[in-house]
Amino acid sequence: MDTPFGVCMKEIYNTCDILQGLLSGSSPEQLAYRLRESGVSHVYAGSYFCMEYLKSLRDLLSPSGDGSGRDSFRQSLEKMGMAFTLVVPVPEERNLEAVHSIIKETDPPELVVNDYGTLVWAAENLSCPVILGRLFMRQTRDPRIFVYGIDPDEFRPSELPFSERSLAMLQDRYRVRGLELDDCPRLPHMKLPEGFSVGLHTPWTMMSCMRICEDASADLPHEKKFRPGQTCAVNCSGVYRHYYLESGAEVYKIGKGTFYYNDQLEKPDWGNLEAGRSQSLAENPEQTSAGPSSDSLSQAGEKTAEKDILTVSIEEDTEKEIRTEIRNIVFPFYT
Repeated sequence: MDTPFGVCMKEIYNTCDILQGLLSGSSPEQLAYRLRESGVSHVYAGSYFCMEYLKSLRDLLSPSGDGSGRDSFRQSLEKMGMAFTLVVPVPEERNLEAVHSIIKETDPPELVVNDYGTLVWAAENLSCPVILGRLFMRQTRDPRIFVYGIDPDEFRPSELPFSERSLAMLQDRYRVRGLELDDCPRLPHMKLPEGFSVGLHTPWTMMSCMRICEDASADLPHEKKFRPGQTCAVNCSGVYRHYYLESGAEVYKIGKGTFYYNDQLEKPDWGNLEAGRSQSLAENPEQTSAGPSSDSLSQAGEKTAEKDILTVSIEEDTEKEIRTEIRNIVFPFYT
């Protein structure tokens, strides 16, 4: 989709932290085929939260097969004409060599990082473009903010930790070509360097993440439970927990991440917050579909985002056209 400010709308299917569950009963090639038939053209794979989960995907994300002579999930995607992006979490000290090894082995055409250490390492060791992941961004994430009648403007402004100047520096020095946001109660207003991409996670918003994994401790004796950096057998695969909060909000937990479906948010019209000085990047909200629908995929992707998703401040005295790419990063979940 093109807007008056040269914005391109692109949709990406996010399999991070749930790929093993999506593959239940299917081969990598079969899953890739279903994704393509559902209209998917770009897939995120890896993990935002867990190094153990990322390590379990090594063969699936390999560019040279799964070790048994069959195509890996990554190979299947690329053979069917779909783009691939690797996502890596914040590694613990003991996993630094492992995350570097996985990235090198995968040789991704694009990489999403969630900490400065991996960002600097990628700039020194890789040539691919880098995206700043959702864990970089400080946002007002709790869905109960409107349930309790709290005005989000009473909180400290939810601005990005980066100015236009610092984003331009990251773009030049570290090949950073974009950043990611969650669809939260408050979305930031920002100025972007030319050619920058902005990803919006939908329809599931990350509420929080943790270092300790409940699922990794499920089968352990009491004295060994709930230890940071615990190794596991990917016990979270295909499993989630559903919590009902007193406020009426519903929260789901997968592994180390907690999420809520973002139709629980009753947002104001973000596009009118700075009338005359900003333009919505989603001029036609009905075109920002929340994802492909398929019997084999989540019905969560069938809903349509009905809200303006972001604004970019435009100086009145400049004629510079901002060209950027808005990514709808669709997380299918299991329900």
